[in-house]
Amino acid sequence: MTIHWKERDPTPGRTYPFHGYAPGNYLCACDVCGSRYIGDKRSLCCEDCAETREEAIKRQQQCDRAAMMDGGFVDEVDEPAASDVAAVIDDFSAKWSRT
Repeated sequence: MTIHWKERDPTPGRTYPFHGYAPGNYLCACDVCGSRYIGDKRSLCCEDCAETREEAIKRQQQCDRAAMMDGGFVDEVDEPAASDVAAVIDDFSAKWSRT
């Protein structure tokens, strides 16, 4: 069986761990999308899923700010796919922090 993956250099200016991803030299399986990637042995997800979570957080913050400007509050992001990814990573992060 052959496994293909792309090697990534750490993104300049980014602090790690980054939403469940950290660069390293281990072959890992992403807990979110199931893809294989090279990362730290304690990382939880690939960098693509970590970036998706970052985007979901930014959208949630924008929605919250807009709602606060209007005098109300928003409970959820209107895009469930992005918030589902964030929820899965939060769940795995909570489990990982207990060990």
